[in-house]
Amino acid sequence: MQSFCKRSLTTAHLAALTASAMILVTGRLSAQSFVGGGNGPTFDTTPTVSTVADSGTRDPIVQLINGTGMLSKTADFDGSGNNASSIFTMFRNFPVGGPYAIPPNPTGLSGSSNWVEFDLGSVVPLAKVWIWNWNEDHGGGGDNTRFGWQFAAIQTSVNGTTWTAPINVTIAESDGSLGSAPDLIQAIGASARYVVLSNQGVGPTLTYGGDDTVNDAGLSEVRFEVPEPASFGLLGLGAIGLLRRRK
Repeated sequence: MQSFCKRSLTTAHLAALTASAMILVTGRLSAQSFVGGGNGPTFDTTPTVSTVADSGTRDPIVQLINGTGMLSKTADFDGSGNNASSIFTMFRNFPVGGPYAIPPNPTGLSGSSNWVEFDLGSVVPLAKVWIWNWNEDHGGGGDNTRFGWQFAAIQTSVNGTTWTAPINVTIAESDGSLGSAPDLIQAIGASARYVVLSNQGVGPTLTYGGDDTVNDAGLSEVRFEVPEPASFGLLGLGAIGLLRRRK
């Protein structure tokens, strides 16, 4: 029986098994697993993700996570129209010096003009944070993508009281196109339940258009990526390796 197995498991067989396993692995790696799912048709992550607090908004901040501005799991709508019925969603925070008092940042981070705190529902292995910047683009001079954040800090916590050192990032200005990719995908690689995003721009860098004095500054969508579960493809590769060792 052992001799038969050795003759049957040819190099061609091994190659075919390896190819099949790699297809499975590639398929798994090409997908993303977000906290709260975020799958169609609504792309809503609020069954799990919620907003704890923010620095003050004119638009419902839950629209950052409830999928109303998403075209697909990994692409958002453009925001042409600039009216209440626009499918584009965002939040606009009030900058320092504006007409509204800004609550203190829960992380204690100084210099942050706008901030929002998210609760992921439980402690998770947070791999990445995906951010779509303000993507409202009318074209022909009505370009509001300039209201997106330029500089931000990302901090995480497992208990909501002790926070990591800030990860300082630059969020690209949105191109305002339909079905646009995230303007930032930032690796985190830490256990987290709470996440705070803080705008670190000041004056002319508050947004890509500076401080327009009417408190326009915001984002479109945020997603929280966690590692994909182990796939059958990975198990298949392990089995192939074992067979090779036993041959």
